[in-house]
Amino acid sequence: MKKVIFIIMLVTVWMTSCKSGFDNIEEFASSETIYPGKFDTIALSVGYNRIELDLLKDNFELVNKKMVRKEIPVSSEQIWLGKAVKTVVEVEGEDKPRVWDRLLSRISIDGLNEARLYHFKVYTEDEFGNKSVPQEASEVPFTDIDLDVYDDIPVPKISPSPFSATLSWLDISNPLMTYVGMQYEYYDMENVLRKGELLPDEELNFNMQNLKGESNYSVDVYVRVMPFRGEVQIIDTIAFKRTYSTTTLNEQTYREWCRDKARKVATVGWTQGATVFWQVESDPTQIFSVVEYTDYTNPENPEQASVKALRTDAITILPGARPGQPITIHSIYQPPGSIAEVPTDERKYTTLSVVNGMIDIDRTFWKNVYTSVQPATDGKPQNGRPFQDACYDGSDLSINSFLSLSKPSKSSGGSNNTAGGGRKVYFVLDMGYKTTFNSFYWIHRTASGDGQGLMWWGVKLYGCNDYLGLRQFTNPVSAADDPDPSAWELIKDINFGEDEKGVLFPSNKPPLNYNPVYAPTNHSRQTPVYNLPECNYRFVKVELSKYDLVNNSNVGVKSFNLCFKTE
Repeated sequence: MKKVIFIIMLVTVWMTSCKSGFDNIEEFASSETIYPGKFDTIALSVGYNRIELDLLKDNFELVNKKMVRKEIPVSSEQIWLGKAVKTVVEVEGEDKPRVWDRLLSRISIDGLNEARLYHFKVYTEDEFGNKSVPQEASEVPFTDIDLDVYDDIPVPKISPSPFSATLSWLDISNPLMTYVGMQYEYYDMENVLRKGELLPDEELNFNMQNLKGESNYSVDVYVRVMPFRGEVQIIDTIAFKRTYSTTTLNEQTYREWCRDKARKVATVGWTQGATVFWQVESDPTQIFSVVEYTDYTNPENPEQASVKALRTDAITILPGARPGQPITIHSIYQPPGSIAEVPTDERKYTTLSVVNGMIDIDRTFWKNVYTSVQPATDGKPQNGRPFQDACYDGSDLSINSFLSLSKPSKSSGGSNNTAGGGRKVYFVLDMGYKTTFNSFYWIHRTASGDGQGLMWWGVKLYGCNDYLGLRQFTNPVSAADDPDPSAWELIKDINFGEDEKGVLFPSNKPPLNYNPVYAPTNHSRQTPVYNLPECNYRFVKVELSKYDLVNNSNVGVKSFNLCFKTE
């Protein structure tokens, strides 16, 4: 009996003490850690005493094959990262992390006043304090120490009058910073504080008005700029304060002040006739200039003529002016709030002269916008100019500079024209303005020493007024990679191996030395002058049409210019 009772007790204990293997699933499930979602990127943007962190790729978009930061970031309401509810940033050197009780795709980390590398560790947290996998990055903020380098605001031109003063700048932006506007304030003659603002796209000038003559005034100017660090612009605007002073004038003093301030002339050259090329003028109180000359449109009855040039004009053409003719120029000032026009003294200039019956067009404003292949490095351009400028960097024949280009299928001196059998060889000149011409001269590359294999034996000249081709030189990767849909018009096909009457030289090649036997030498440089139909173009293309197919890899031109024959 005792044995039976013992067995019953043993079974009872076993039944009440054992649990199923599945009884603890709920317990284990409730204690498992599920980490919150993480940010999918980290990108840093430099600001003034701060760094901005972008933490989602959706804050960027592809623009012209380049990822650009969107102006408006993804909002907190649009972010879902699992159970994440907080944004946390640990800044190296700070005792406590910076915490935001919401998810942010863009964060500004302010108060970074030291010019040092800051390391950032960014992660999310859920309501229990569980952390996501972090994103980490480092950057140096733009600080006050940097300002010493960027603090280079140009001084304005100050133009006082009897009752006002004008401050003007030609430009404020430079490679280190972009100008984005300014504010200014000053007290007028009644001690009233006057304030104003210039937007980035407005002219760089403003007027101080309601001033008293022969009195001292000052103005505080806050110039806003966005600096660059290397090639990257920082995201913040910085205002540099400058204080400028001026003394207003009485009427007689103002007239004296204006006398020697006629607008400056860069040169008197030639475009579609005698042309005044002006220097840039920033002073808005100089409202226009007047050019006076004799108009010989009717040679039997020449007339005194004048042309008005606005301050914004870059050139002024003088219809009917003759070469070598004297002209006079004066400017007119008009201070703000006044109807008085105050003239400057006259300055005298002379139009381009005729030499041997022709005008040698001034090349001051020319630029070579494209060569079909990269120029060779043996061209020796003057004064640090690029190699493609060597064909017009000076008229002095003692200067051994020339434009050197590889012939089709050839390569030499850094000029490679072998791809796809080579492309056509040419150069394009931009004269800056539509220009009238009817002839040109050509000086071969050091003709007496290098041999005829290095000469251009013939050229085709083309003209247009809207150049749509490439504006830099390169070595081609194929013979067809020369996109130029410009509407070129053929001016003339010239053979350098014949004289002006079409009589061939010996061997049908340009001679090594030009003299009266081989070419017309009516030009002062003792080089052939080739006639063209009268043209009006801004762009001229000179294309190699004939050359030595056997000897030498390059062709060179020492000097080229367009001319206008008057006889």
